[in-house]
Amino acid sequence: MSTQAGGRESLGFTKLDQKNYLRSRRMSKLAYGEAGMKSTQLSESFNASLKNYLRSDHDLMQFLMHFERLLSNKRHKELEAEFALSQKQPKVLVPYKVLVQAGKIYTRDICEAFQVEYFKSVVLQVRCDVEDDENIIYMVCNDDGRGVVHVKRYKSNDHLSCSCRLFEMSGILCRHALKVFREVLLGGELPDQYILKRWTRDARSTDVHDMLARNTEANGKLEEADRYSMMMTGWRKLADRAAKYEDAYHCVIETQITLQAKLEAVIHAHLNRKVQETVTAHETAST
Repeated sequence: MSTQAGGRESLGFTKLDQKNYLRSRRMSKLAYGEAGMKSTQLSESFNASLKNYLRSDHDLMQFLMHFERLLSNKRHKELEAEFALSQKQPKVLVPYKVLVQAGKIYTRDICEAFQVEYFKSVVLQVRCDVEDDENIIYMVCNDDGRGVVHVKRYKSNDHLSCSCRLFEMSGILCRHALKVFREVLLGGELPDQYILKRWTRDARSTDVHDMLARNTEANGKLEEADRYSMMMTGWRKLADRAAKYEDAYHCVIETQITLQAKLEAVIHAHLNRKVQETVTAHETAST
């Protein structure tokens, strides 16, 4: 680039500017995370997040307090992402059956990555290379014959495994397996075996069970945040509708006043019950 510009002095930025720019981009990616990150990248991402909250002179109590702040902020970002997903689906570029399916089940980033792999599979070539009683191995390559990879198809269940290992590392089917899936197996929608729950829109909907197989919440504050998110979604829609008409606005305000009184009564009763339980527990312990 410096040669094309007639020398480094003509670029408009210094070498230090370049290093700072690359470093800021790297730190930004680490802070927000990316799909398909390796374990070392995940560690660096978490360390980068911790640096914004911790100092070396913090004692244990300060560490725990700031660490809880970090977790709360990450939970808040999760809720914001979930709310965005609930309002709109990822953009599907072409209404193919498998892409429409991906738009319904995957998160936005994973859906975009899947579509990239799908469209890149269109220009690939595939042919049967080796076949035995149990497996068929297909050779997949570019139009010019370069970039050869091998996709193994298990005859027992038509499961596909590619030598590029993208599915094992990132959790989405690679372009090579998609080529075989579409043109050899004549597949329409993706089977469940290729859809990892951690990349779906309802990844956090799985119940957590205790030792007695009872449903429980993994985190009390997360449960509170979920309730808050659900209420805010409903109130936003209600406010959007009521704000258009003055009569509807006054109706909502009157209902809000009544609801506020009922809410305070419920909270007051809850607090009294908690106090009574604490007193009873102390009396039982003292006897």
